[in-house]
Amino acid sequence: MAPHPAGRNFAQSAFSAFVLDRSSVAEVEAALGPPMQRTTMRGLAHGRSLLLAPGTPFSVTILIYYFAPSGFGEPAQAHPAKAASALFFDGRLAAYAIDSAIPGDANAAIDETRLAALHQGETTRDEAIALLGPPDGQLLHLMDAERGATEISYSWLNMDGATVQHRSLRVQFDTAGQLTGYTLLDNAYPLGSEPIPLPQLQEPPQFAPGLESLPQVDREHT
Repeated sequence: MAPHPAGRNFAQSAFSAFVLDRSSVAEVEAALGPPMQRTTMRGLAHGRSLLLAPGTPFSVTILIYYFAPSGFGEPAQAHPAKAASALFFDGRLAAYAIDSAIPGDANAAIDETRLAALHQGETTRDEAIALLGPPDGQLLHLMDAERGATEISYSWLNMDGATVQHRSLRVQFDTAGQLTGYTLLDNAYPLGSEPIPLPQLQEPPQFAPGLESLPQVDREHT
């Protein structure tokens, strides 16, 4: 019997056209299709808000995509999959992340030898992308002291053999687009001990004082 896919396929390459603080929820859904899950949280800014005037309504929307061509199957067997998440603040893209281990569509391996060419305070964001390739994730800081600072990330997942290998690279830039640092992490665990991790937006939404209240939450599953 042919395997039954889990989730709905989406165009991983479409992420390269998305622009932080500009691309809308509708634009992302038009390019990727309906998400597996859509969550929208709404609230009102308090008097202590550092981002919005008191009483200003705001929203945070998160889209989750997932696709496994051969379904979930037995946990002790390799079932390559891909997943993506996108976060929007007031309808504009603030972060996204992609993970894929599907042959022919997997994220590119991270070449750590290229990190020697990254120089704090000198390398620009455009130069880093030219060196490392299109990122698998991006993040725009909107609600902290470094509002406007950005981060790009790369993720490589290998599900061959008995061990799952996961390598991630995060590269940070200041508001002027100059490199401030990077972090390279390696993780490995036995195949079947846990499923492919859904991409974590490089850090959870950091609500500045006054933006903690989110009284209304809408969740949709498709």
